[in-house]
Amino acid sequence: MRFQKLFRLYRVLRPIYTFNLFTLHYYLIRFFYKKPSQISIFQISYELNNRLIEYFETSEKLKYEKLKDIDHKYLTYYNETAGYKKMDEIIDIFSSPSKQLIADIHREISDNILGPPNFYSKPCFVNTRGWLTKPKSTIYGPNKMHTDGFTKGHLKVMIYPNGLNEDYGYFILNGLPIKDMPKGTAIMFHNSDVLHSGYPGKKYDRYSLEVTILESFIHIEQFHNGFPTGNHYKNLITPYMYVAKKKIFRS
Repeated sequence: MRFQKLFRLYRVLRPIYTFNLFTLHYYLIRFFYKKPSQISIFQISYELNNRLIEYFETSEKLKYEKLKDIDHKYLTYYNETAGYKKMDEIIDIFSSPSKQLIADIHREISDNILGPPNFYSKPCFVNTRGWLTKPKSTIYGPNKMHTDGFTKGHLKVMIYPNGLNEDYGYFILNGLPIKDMPKGTAIMFHNSDVLHSGYPGKKYDRYSLEVTILESFIHIEQFHNGFPTGNHYKNLITPYMYVAKKKIFRS
């Protein structure tokens, strides 16, 4: 009887505990590490950029309407049913990049900006996904100024294989346009703290590759395929448990 009461209490408190765990984790990270730079911009290599363009040109295009009933084992995801049709009008999403391409993208991000003075803790790579924004599309969804509403401690890196300009479209951060940037431009920023949006191009589709990162105490690679509508982990324990299990199996 006593165990049943404790179990019922656990079920009631679990959602609160899960949410607060991200917050607690964030403040523990802040105690040991400085906050990352508000914005960091770099350029990926020519070779990797060409592979990204090939990924976009050869991968299957998907629709939000087709994915609305698909859950992900680990990640929260975009689930505003009323917005699916509008999202499909302005963007196309793509199937996951290959594991090798994901690993190479993450390695290049790590080599370029994941270290002082831009980033002080360790990265947990959460999700990697790609989409294209159609030219002259409606100011809605990612084309509208917004914050992402993720739990504390998350950042995003946006990579633009065709660069940022009037023809392909550009990026707006805190009301300031970032454009006239070369192919392979990558931008790291605090996606849930800073107002931002994409802006559609006048002539061409704009390819965007998004990498979500959680500040962490240990380096954790993404251990699952990218999810086209994925946001962040449902539970903070998930990536740490993956690392723990991996070490146990190795020993």
